[in-house]
Amino acid sequence: MNFPNTNSNDPINFLSANNGELEIHTEQGLIYNTAKVETIAKIINNHTMPTDGVPSSSTMDFADEEGFDTYDGATKLWEKAVDMVIAQQTIAA
Repeated sequence: MNFPNTNSNDPINFLSANNGELEIHTEQGLIYNTAKVETIAKIINNHTMPTDGVPSSSTMDFADEEGFDTYDGATKLWEKAVDMVIAQQTIAA
């Protein structure tokens, strides 16, 4: 998998769930908070991420304790955004 590399100096390096949103951290200290799959996909497009995955807090595994409807709601939101980025790359190729 080859994710876009438009900001290679500031890759996504950590995920957590917080108050019903994903909290996406970058190496240079940016923190994005959103529950919108389209916005998460844009963040992925604007930053690099490891092809083997992004480390995450245990809040991703217990997202229902962080404002999501289900325990895996945060993970599913992240996966939808990753799938959207992959689909966009397939169309562009």
